[in-house]
Amino acid sequence: MLEHAVIIDLAVDWRPEAELNAEEASAQRTRFEEAERAVLEALGDHGQPQRQLRATGQISLLVDETGLEILRGHPEVAAIHQDQDDPPTG
Repeated sequence: MLEHAVIIDLAVDWRPEAELNAEEASAQRTRFEEAERAVLEALGDHGQPQRQLRATGQISLLVDETGLEILRGHPEVAAIHQDQDDPPTG
């Protein structure tokens, strides 16, 4: 069961695209896609993408316990954060 909602920071050299020229932005997207593909292949049935957050160099995932262990040891993962909705304000 995929019970853990997480956001991972990919270990890519990432900068906001507004700071990049077209060639640099394209190269950055390619690095992001390659890192994302490597992580998803490693996860297999232990994880499922929820959102691609290319603007921030992150991916939102649902994973199981084995998936968490895979992410913790994966060279393309720089950090793992719990993904949760913010409580309503006001």
